[in-house]
Amino acid sequence: MREGPGPVVRKIILTVGVAALLVVAWPGIGRAHGKEANLAVTCATPDPARPLVKACTAVLRYTDGDPVEGARLVVEATREGSSEADLPPVIFEPMAEGGVYSALIEFPAYGVWRMRFVVEEPAEGEAELREEILPPVPGSSSEIRAGLQIVFRFGLADVRNLAIRFAHVLGMGVWLASVAVVLFATTFVSSPERPRLLERAAAAFPWAAAGGLALLSLSGILNAVYNTPTRAPGLFRPGDTVNLPFGEVYLGIFLVKMALAAAIVWGTVALSVALRRAARETTAPTAGPHATPFQRSEGRIRRIAAIDLGLGVLILAVVILMAYFHIISHVGGAAGAS
Repeated sequence: MREGPGPVVRKIILTVGVAALLVVAWPGIGRAHGKEANLAVTCATPDPARPLVKACTAVLRYTDGDPVEGARLVVEATREGSSEADLPPVIFEPMAEGGVYSALIEFPAYGVWRMRFVVEEPAEGEAELREEILPPVPGSSSEIRAGLQIVFRFGLADVRNLAIRFAHVLGMGVWLASVAVVLFATTFVSSPERPRLLERAAAAFPWAAAGGLALLSLSGILNAVYNTPTRAPGLFRPGDTVNLPFGEVYLGIFLVKMALAAAIVWGTVALSVALRRAARETTAPTAGPHATPFQRSEGRIRRIAAIDLGLGVLILAVVILMAYFHIISHVGGAAGAS
């Protein structure tokens, strides 16, 4: 006896539940979003008698304004035109305010210094500043101010995000293929071969469709956390998304996608049930010119498959829209839009 659609649905629910637990329990995943951050550095001389000692404050923020918290920021400096040893790396310490770091830097000599501000965590990137440090002159300022931009390098977080996106596309492809096969069988396959093909589809479709939907659900949850315009937990904290440029539009499109996803799950379950009933009716005799119950169910199967496939095409269009507004939300944040 073949397994009915009920256990298949339970497997889908169980898989989604495990996926949700993985999201909560998966530690150590980078929280940075976007590939650019703005670094504002201010260095002042706390003691005029020691002009080579600078107290530096760094403010590190993503281009959309969110602070880069938990960062490891190091400054390295090289004096131009000198054989003396470079300034040893100095680590910035985090302050109470998010995204703000401080360090006390003591330069060994006056001159032109090339300073490299290196971010090692939560992603890797660096920016460079060239500054001439001279003995104090009456009326001059001993303060250094600089606004720099750090571009994070391609790293493990990017590999993770690409893997999640690939899994999402793969799950969608498996589900689309399973529905397309059913629609093809009920539309283009000749009548003598159709019952046998649909009987096979009734056995394979619930497993293929459930596998595709399970992969879609797992990768979709992870995408909602890590592949959004905001930091983790991403769309599970919608207030952060709404505050972005075009954030309300992005969130609205996401809700439309969720509604379509719910409709797809309903259509897939309905198609599984219709196929299973049709498979049980394949042995029913044909009474003269009248259609058998199986032949009458072909039209229902065809309609459900066509609707399900249409929903899949719509959700692909919604994904394209989400990707577009994801990009322009970052562009708007970098440009200071509101």
